[in-house]
Amino acid sequence: MPKAMPSRPSLTHFKYQAKNLMRSHHDRDPSVCVTLRHLKRFARANDGEILGADLSLQEAQYALAMDYGFASWNELRKYVESKRGEMG
Repeated sequence: MPKAMPSRPSLTHFKYQAKNLMRSHHDRDPSVCVTLRHLKRFARANDGEILGADLSLQEAQYALAMDYGFASWNELRKYVESKRGEMG
């Protein structure tokens, strides 16, 4: 089940979340493994394999977007931008 979107989504907040996901991965925090398993290469990996692998910002963004139910970071970005237009 996807994470619930905030009522006022912010792309800056999602960028921060992606960077935080990368930091937590770098710190070998096993709580990130659930989100990172959205990536095809980690779908069947155990926590040790995930935490021992390199992770790019683009992968973190992609995994985060999928965690919120989007097919890509661009879809998440477009959704946030459309909501900003509705609120403005």
